[in-house]
Amino acid sequence: MNYSIDTLNNIQLEGHAQPFGDEGVGNLLILLVIFQQLEKGNLLVDDAVVVSEAIAGEKKNLNCLGFEQGEEWLLSDLIQLQVLTGAPDCALLLAKLFREQVKKSAQKAMDAFVLENKLTENCCKNVSGRRKKSAPQSYTINDIKRIGQAFSTLPSEYHHYFTVTEKSFKGELLKGASTFFQEKRADFGLFWNKKNGFLIDGNQLLIVLDAENEFELNEQFYCLLNDQEETKHKANQGKVFSKSNVSVAIVGDTYMGEWYAAHRKRLGRWDPIIDEGYDYSFREVESMINNADFTIANLEAVLVNDPSDSPLKRIKKFVLGGDKEETTAVLKRQGIDLVTLATNHIGDFGQAGVQQTVQSLKEKKIAYIGSGETVEEASQPFRLKTRSQEVFIFNAYWYKRYQYRSTNTYAIGENLGAACISTHFCEKIKAFKAEHPNAKIVVI
Repeated sequence: MNYSIDTLNNIQLEGHAQPFGDEGVGNLLILLVIFQQLEKGNLLVDDAVVVSEAIAGEKKNLNCLGFEQGEEWLLSDLIQLQVLTGAPDCALLLAKLFREQVKKSAQKAMDAFVLENKLTENCCKNVSGRRKKSAPQSYTINDIKRIGQAFSTLPSEYHHYFTVTEKSFKGELLKGASTFFQEKRADFGLFWNKKNGFLIDGNQLLIVLDAENEFELNEQFYCLLNDQEETKHKANQGKVFSKSNVSVAIVGDTYMGEWYAAHRKRLGRWDPIIDEGYDYSFREVESMINNADFTIANLEAVLVNDPSDSPLKRIKKFVLGGDKEETTAVLKRQGIDLVTLATNHIGDFGQAGVQQTVQSLKEKKIAYIGSGETVEEASQPFRLKTRSQEVFIFNAYWYKRYQYRSTNTYAIGENLGAACISTHFCEKIKAFKAEHPNAKIVVI
């Protein structure tokens, strides 16, 4: 991953910029030349273009939207679709409209920009930006700096096109790669290929290229926007033992089963918590917990007032909510000292669910890691100290696109949730280890 922050009126170019991939920047430049012609009055947002047979034939190709021959599309709609998706067939349709209305080639207009701004010679060999076997493409962060700078000069009346977060297309809701503009964290920007983007925030140009996934792309932007250069890392919860030898028990997924209990009740079947009580599930592990000095459990649920009322009930098959009073009471009775919260269910009841979970654990003085009342707290560790050893325990959940895009599972931006195993998370652990070289690090 490569990233940078520049002042728009003082762009700092890298001396030996690394070339990225085998794709070009045509998908960006087609938008730039379109807006430049809009500014000149050579194009109008209500200009229309008809889908040709060739462009309709693109539907079988990767990442294409699937336009049908003979359809008529307005420029305004095509701009929004291109910003959201960067789809190759959308770029080709924009180029067709450009030629018909401006009476010039969009490719030639982009070539002129490349030459004038001294971009990498092979960065734009087609309007779609996709791989071209006959003419390999690549670009550098310097190219994106110059392109971003050019976008920053567009009139503010066009900025709203770049802050669109979703749009309907033939019955499907298309979503953008980021929520920055919903949160009003930047003025505008452009994302492409789910791993690259630039943001313009006031007089700053922020760029992230070649991220591992959408989460890491956005997380790095948040770090840049918040200037998160952490100099001191600490654990805000901990336990100190006066002896040297301490036994720690780690039990697996822990959920009392209210969701399953409701299902079994409807079927008239026996259920552990209904028929036996909340302590029943601990019977087989009670002795192990009692013999341990410290016990950790993975809380595979959200603790809420009403476990039957989830905003995700139509999105997820299993939404796991636990009665916050009953669950915290049994965890306390059974001697659970620390719970891990970074699971695929932490977002099952939205932001309110995360807040209720954390608050109910606090009230019962049960420690937690992996989530929290702030995004920063989610990735903070628990400190376990004995007479001879110091251990820091982190908790995070692996990245899944569905969990990020559809269920808001992860702690990022303004969204409370699970800490995610990401580059930033791993760098935080490295920094923590550097500050505590004699400590042991455990990640659950």
